[in-house]
Amino acid sequence: MENLALLALCIPTLAAMGYAHHRLPYHTPDTRQLRIARAVLLVTGAAFGWLMARIYGALTDLNPILIFLTSMAIVHVPAAAILFIKRQRPGE
Repeated sequence: MENLALLALCIPTLAAMGYAHHRLPYHTPDTRQLRIARAVLLVTGAAFGWLMARIYGALTDLNPILIFLTSMAIVHVPAAAILFIKRQRPGE
């Protein structure tokens, strides 16, 4: 049952991750900065996901892969929210 709740959290956070990476090219001036922004998000997300999977995977019965995916994707939620707000501005 707990894995189902984690899956319910995983799906929207993965959508936010996809949205953030989809919208980044519209708000970065060149490909170098786009690559840096994507690398920072992915490396930070992977590190956070790995850490959470190691800690909570050992302490709970939750699926470590779901923990990793959810944790990695949740790092992208603030970026997705900022990019969503920027898109709502007139002239964008």
